[in-house]
Amino acid sequence: MLKLTTCKHFTGIQHDTCAAGVEYEAVKDPARSGLARWPCLRNPALHCPKREFPTQAEVDVSEAETEAAIAKLLADIAAGKCHVCGADAEPSQVVGRCRYAACGHRIGQVNDEEHP
Repeated sequence: MLKLTTCKHFTGIQHDTCAAGVEYEAVKDPARSGLARWPCLRNPALHCPKREFPTQAEVDVSEAETEAAIAKLLADIAAGKCHVCGADAEPSQVVGRCRYAACGHRIGQVNDEEHP
């Protein structure tokens, strides 16, 4: 989901490069700590040649898409379907605290009370 304060190309610092091909190590400020070292996170003191922040309209579209995807996921699970492939979820299987649909996709977690 897009945020007004994060560059459109940011993919997370667990990756070597952003979606625009910029190497994070090349633009990071090692003298700063935490999130302040990355120009991707709306730090005006740092520069990245490809930094581009989304507009409010783009953020609104991203939020609407995320909310629609979550609503579909919840509706599929409530209807007894796998939200990944659409197959019947039952008979599902619980492994630890995770519930898996009959197709093998993870469809959620269970409470300790349900499965001691």
